[in-house]
Amino acid sequence: MIPKRTGDHGLLTNVFPRQLTILFVLSLSWFQFGHGLQCYSCSKEDSNQYCIGTDHIQSCSRNQDRCLTQTIYSEERGKLRIDKYCASEAGCLAATEQLGKLYYCDKSRKGWGCVECCEGELCNISRGDQIKGVGALWISCFSYAVYRLMLR
Repeated sequence: MIPKRTGDHGLLTNVFPRQLTILFVLSLSWFQFGHGLQCYSCSKEDSNQYCIGTDHIQSCSRNQDRCLTQTIYSEERGKLRIDKYCASEAGCLAATEQLGKLYYCDKSRKGWGCVECCEGELCNISRGDQIKGVGALWISCFSYAVYRLMLR
């Protein structure tokens, strides 16, 4: 059966658009919640480039709802140490407290450390506070484009 169009709006009169809307909502929930959170993961790397990419993606456990990036600089060693992993809110607070003995994020000091926690799929790619919900945005745009194409 070919869908019928009404008026000048080009809207379909059968249940096809409703089915697409339901599919769209279900796909968002599947991508955002069905597989749990994923974060970039690495240990003791000296550059962020060694912490990103598909081979550095970690699936988080249910109690880990955040992605964490910890950066420590030691002038004695003359380099950065970057760690990325899944964490809970309590884990983020503990990591921040652990770095309390260093000058927290004061990069003018000889030794400093920063902890950045973020909520969202793969949000710890670089700075967690700058990248949030990118996956959901792309899924939404793609689903809407498919929906509009189906209406033609």
